[in-house]
Amino acid sequence: MTLAWRAKATLVAVAALAAIVTVKFVLQMAITLMSQAGNVVRSAPKPLPRLA
Repeated sequence: MTLAWRAKATLVAVAALAAIVTVKFVLQMAITLMSQAGNVVRSAPKPLPRLA
């Protein structure tokens, strides 16, 4: 268990945590945007089905 090994392990752990937090944040943002878009589509006037 050298100091360098421990520093590397710490860096890897921190990077993994940062990646997890980033993914969670991005997912939350995507879900929020999707629900907002859904609300806009639902509250919009209804000629939308004819376009599809």
